[in-house]
Amino acid sequence: WIPIDFTQSGIQSLPALPVDPSNVVAGGLYLTYTPNSNNDSYELTGSVESKKYVGSSGTTGSTSTGGSPFTFDTGAPGLTPTVLMGRSSTTSALVPSAPQSLAVGSVSASSISLSWTAPATPNGTIINYNVYRGPTAGSQTLLTTLGNVLTYTDTGLSGGTTYYYKVTAVTSAGEGTASAVVNGTTTVLFAATGGTITYTDSSGLNPRSSPAYAGGYTVQTFTSSGTFTVNSGSATVSVLVVGGGGGGGYGRGGGGGGAGGFVTGSTTVTAQAYSVVVGGGGAGGVSDGNGANGGNSSFSSLSALGGGGGAVGDYDGSGWNGLVGGSGGGAGACLSTGGAGTAGQGSAGGGSIGAQTNYTGGGGGGAGGVGVTPTSVSQGGNGGVGLSNALSGVSTYYAGGGGGGSQPLLGGTGGTGGGGTGGGGNGGSGVVPINGTANTGGGGGGGGHYLSGGSNGAAGGSGIVIIRYLTP
Repeated sequence: WIPIDFTQSGIQSLPALPVDPSNVVAGGLYLTYTPNSNNDSYELTGSVESKKYVGSSGTTGSTSTGGSPFTFDTGAPGLTPTVLMGRSSTTSALVPSAPQSLAVGSVSASSISLSWTAPATPNGTIINYNVYRGPTAGSQTLLTTLGNVLTYTDTGLSGGTTYYYKVTAVTSAGEGTASAVVNGTTTVLFAATGGTITYTDSSGLNPRSSPAYAGGYTVQTFTSSGTFTVNSGSATVSVLVVGGGGGGGYGRGGGGGGAGGFVTGSTTVTAQAYSVVVGGGGAGGVSDGNGANGGNSSFSSLSALGGGGGAVGDYDGSGWNGLVGGSGGGAGACLSTGGAGTAGQGSAGGGSIGAQTNYTGGGGGGAGGVGVTPTSVSQGGNGGVGLSNALSGVSTYYAGGGGGGSQPLLGGTGGTGGGGTGGGGNGGSGVVPINGTANTGGGGGGGGHYLSGGSNGAAGGSGIVIIRYLTP
């Protein structure tokens, strides 16, 4: 073979040829020659980075990258062939290969996020990426043209719908091959009915009936039993469940009713109907009877027991113990024990003191503290304190214990959280015990003196169920 150095000045300065081969890379070299009768091998030498040598008629070699030889046969032995060389004037550079690793990222009810990596062979500088979308794998149309970025979030989509995507890269030479097709399905927008619906802001405050806050919460409150119906989608909801408060015991010196159980938690709900049970308050004790336990409240897997009833005040000196519940009922006079509360839901009721002539009942237990055992026969034991919760948008105390009754003087104060004050006083001047506040699960107050008109125990307050979730 005979080397021909195209870098010598006479060849390097040749103008671009008027006609280019169809596959010439922009800025490459075009070579043509007139073959002689013999077939000698010649090698084109020199170096042009990232260019290609392209042969014309009479060549037997193939194109190769800059710096590598291009061999052709022409001319007689020892004679230089007739060769013309010049830079190609074509602008049809090779287009990029397909973008890689197209994938669906986060998905919501109205958006799908995409990401990809650059083509393995860009064949130049990437200027744009084209994103295509369609309802099926083979029907995408151009959705948007981006800059040289590798992510995109498609918004404003319909819930529960599948979308198909592909991406192409664009250089100055044109649009390249499309990526593999991927698909993503938007979630179904969550919607539910039931209870009283209100809305709070993004901090869970400032409740209002309408309109909903952007980025806020929807609150569905059940003050009586009903149905929470998820019409579409799924969501994780926060829940407060409070059982009904126990009734106060009959006087003289009846025990305060225990508060309903206080339970909070979260659960995932899907498209179906959920039963919501709101426990009623237990009846107050009458005719030498204990107060009744409050009703249980429940939603999904969360359940709160009703509060324990307060014990009847003593008539024979033996004393009566409070009933077990979400929180325990207070003991009836005299020298008796309060009922136990349920772990994770409430506290025990208070004990009682007194001799047969001075009966004083213990306070019902609250969600946040035990019922008080009186230290003097002059006043019944206070109800245990409840606990606060702000799912409704307002910080509110629930599940306070009822105050114990007292024969001689004052009934115990109901615990914060709806507990009723116990009855008190003797003769005809007694104070009637107070019911637990409705929809707080507060225990009812214990009865006072049997001659005062205040001997019957007061009823417990009904429970409540509150469900909260991010507004779709």
